[in-house]
Amino acid sequence: MRDNFPNEPETWYDDYDDVLNTGIPKRFVRKAPSQRMLLEMYVTRLEDGSGKRLLNTMRDVTEENHTKDALRESEAELRESEANIRNLILQAPVAMALLTGPDLVVEIINDSFITLWGKDSSVRGKPIMEALPEMQGQEYPNILKHVYQTGETYYGKEARVLLFRAGRLAPGYFNFVNEPYHNSDGKITGVIIVANEVTEQVIANQALSQALEKIRLAKEAAELGMFDYDIINNVLEWDSRCRELFGISNDKPITFEEDFLNGLHPHDRERLRALIKNSFNKSKTNGAYDAEYRAIGKNDGQERWIKRTSFF
Repeated sequence: MRDNFPNEPETWYDDYDDVLNTGIPKRFVRKAPSQRMLLEMYVTRLEDGSGKRLLNTMRDVTEENHTKDALRESEAELRESEANIRNLILQAPVAMALLTGPDLVVEIINDSFITLWGKDSSVRGKPIMEALPEMQGQEYPNILKHVYQTGETYYGKEARVLLFRAGRLAPGYFNFVNEPYHNSDGKITGVIIVANEVTEQVIANQALSQALEKIRLAKEAAELGMFDYDIINNVLEWDSRCRELFGISNDKPITFEEDFLNGLHPHDRERLRALIKNSFNKSKTNGAYDAEYRAIGKNDGQERWIKRTSFF
């Protein structure tokens, strides 16, 4: 045999000799350098009385082995990818979670998200509706299902969500991103959520809006006008009531010299100029002054008396 196949590995001949000597069949896979292939061999001894003859059945398993190698590499890459996703979520500085399957099971979730929900680690492994039963009837579960079914990313801004936290059901406001999660074949298998609570900011903005609305209503009721004066650029920001008091009907920028001083009655102009100049000296006026003066409407020429309180 060595004479017939001189280029094959020596281990082959050792296996053949072992089968000849023991009579025990042997199956093995060997690389055949001369044929550049991988062979699976099943060797048995022929019981013809000579004790010197073998039956060797060979099968080319080259492609099969390549497929197995590729599968092992793919599985290793998948495991590495899953480990990376897990580490990314668990170590993220913001609330982050991965929900998987049609029921959106909480597969991976970090402590920040558990705290945001007001829950504990028992939410892991539960469908979202079991982990957060208070979501029943709210819009957010439908948003998650839509992302899972369509693959469309969803961005939420200051979204209102009711959560059962600190022993009671209360609204919270959140900015969040719902991103479809794909497996190695490109199939959607879940949804990744990144969330940030902005409840305090939203409540503060709501309070500010309400306060401004009250000021607006009070101002309209008292027929007050409000303005800002940009001293550096010598530009005034007047509301509609200030423009009305000075008889200005357009929306063009208001200047200190052209629109304010020139809009004053000539007998009041220098007095107002001096008052404003002195108000810049806080040691004398503390940056405030009160004055009454007349304005001559720029467009209608009407004379109006105005009482003004200013702070610089």
